[in-house]
Amino acid sequence: KSERVLDQASRIAEELGDPFLKARSRLILARNYQFNEGDYSKAKKACQEAASLAKQANHRILEARAFLRLSSLALELEEYDEAFRLCEHMLVLWRELGNQSGCAYVFNQLGVIVDMQGQYDQAKRYFEQSLELFRDLGEEDGLAIAIGNLGGVTITQKNYALAHEQLSE
Repeated sequence: KSERVLDQASRIAEELGDPFLKARSRLILARNYQFNEGDYSKAKKACQEAASLAKQANHRILEARAFLRLSSLALELEEYDEAFRLCEHMLVLWRELGNQSGCAYVFNQLGVIVDMQGQYDQAKRYFEQSLELFRDLGEEDGLAIAIGNLGGVTITQKNYALAHEQLSE
């Protein structure tokens, strides 16, 4: 049922001819494909369309969010180089926009990518960058994510005392 409603919203956006609305509806549809249906091929296609439409609409924030979803898909498919490349592109967009919160989430995502490849020292550096930004911004949700990821990689390295200290923050 949700796909039918989302398809209907997408058709309405198409009729209106507004690239922002079309991009937004494609991004919502992509999320549905990824999480509700597990159809990564459809999700990727919808994200790519959303990124292109967002760029056409000159909506950089939505474009960055489309790249975030694409990176998430690539990560789930263990396409680490692609996920990393997409994150680098997102980082450029967020920096151009002066969006430190977006940068913090990208550093966290980069940490997850390299952590999954066993590059623990590099993962810690990314998580620490993320943590510093979230701390400066006072974003508790992001802070919790970064602390959890940093603690997790420290546990993987079997430094339990430091992990306990990090996770106790």
